Amino acid sequence: MQKLLTVLLAIVLLFTLTACTGGPLVATATPSPTPTPVPTPTPYVQMFTNEIWPETSITKQLPVFPYMLENAMQTDDEYFYATYQITRIDEFTGYVDDLKEAGFTVIEEELADPQQGYMYIASLEGSDGKFKISLWWDGGYGNLQVTDTRNK
Repeated sequence: MQKLLTVLLAIVLLFTLTACTGGPLVATATPSPTPTPVPTPTPYVQMFTNEIWPETSITKQLPVFPYMLENAMQTDDEYFYATYQITRIDEFTGYVDDLKEAGFTVIEEELADPQQGYMYIASLEGSDGKFKISLWWDGGYGNLQVTDTRNK
């Protein structure tokens, strides 16, 4: 009789607990919150058209390029690119000499033909190759590219 009374009492308590919670006694796990994705920053790009040597964080570290840049752009503080038009080899080699005087060490230099093309790639001394300039000239048009990865 006592066992029956104990079982009935347990059933009554179970129903009471169910009535107080508003639902059946079911253990549920709380889901962990979904992490918010961190957005990838959009690179900051500056554009220049038909300018004499714009003053940017990168160009300030180089000798002034004395000729008109047709188009130029800088992405963050890491990359600068420009196109230009010069017709004489001495204009190009004059700027190469300015770079050498400013402390740039030649990585690669190739003069294909004074009227056909010239390539010059150099690194700023003490930058371990992380501040690099590349110049190409094809006898009329050329481009200039600078990368600065010293802060990476």
